Amino acid sequence: MARKAFCQSCFLLENALTPQEQIELFQFVHGRDATDWDNFLPCMNPTPKTLQLSANISEMNQHAIEGKVAATAPTISIDPNSQPNNVVLELVERAGDSIIASSNDTNDTPPPPLLHPIKSISLAVIRYCIQGTSSTVGCILPPHVDHCNDGSWVFLFSLGCTASFFVQFPTTDRDVDMDRERRHAFQMKSGDVLVFDPSSDARILHGVTSVVNSASDGVAWEEMGETFGVGGNG
Repeated sequence: MARKAFCQSCFLLENALTPQEQIELFQFVHGRDATDWDNFLPCMNPTPKTLQLSANISEMNQHAIEGKVAATAPTISIDPNSQPNNVVLELVERAGDSIIASSNDTNDTPPPPLLHPIKSISLAVIRYCIQGTSSTVGCILPPHVDHCNDGSWVFLFSLGCTASFFVQFPTTDRDVDMDRERRHAFQMKSGDVLVFDPSSDARILHGVTSVVNSASDGVAWEEMGETFGVGGNG
């Protein structure tokens, strides 16, 4: 695992997940995906789609057997106290610990929120497709700041194809004593994790400019496609 600190509020962990962990995380999401993919209408400029998730797998499966629609939401909550062995919780904790350890090695101050035990996790999933491969799911996420001001941090896990990602944040140029924006563009590959402060104060602007099918995406994505019957384009 390699760590890149863009600033004290934004970190990239490369190769953070093993192929097996990528499969386990995808299995967790895939098993709770209740999105009605067949009813998305084609359009000229498709956008990435936020999955509709079901927290109760058995209920979702039973509703599917009975031809009913299960209760879904764009996010599901994970409670560390009642779900201590949850794969999402384990991966988030390890990513946070990696940032803390790396900060200690370089004598940097770790972000204070990462030093506290996790109280809860809200999981959301966005699906992208390579440009031109889907008439309903897009590949571009416009630049935005999350403006989430509740003290939480974002742990963004990448699974599947490589995303052309960027982050931009305010910094002080000490040489000329003025504020300016610093932008970093990078290829976010399957198994990478981006960790950042989503608050208005941190002002981490981020987005996706394209999604590509890279040979370096590795065996994990091929295995996910074979295991769960999903295509290699998103």
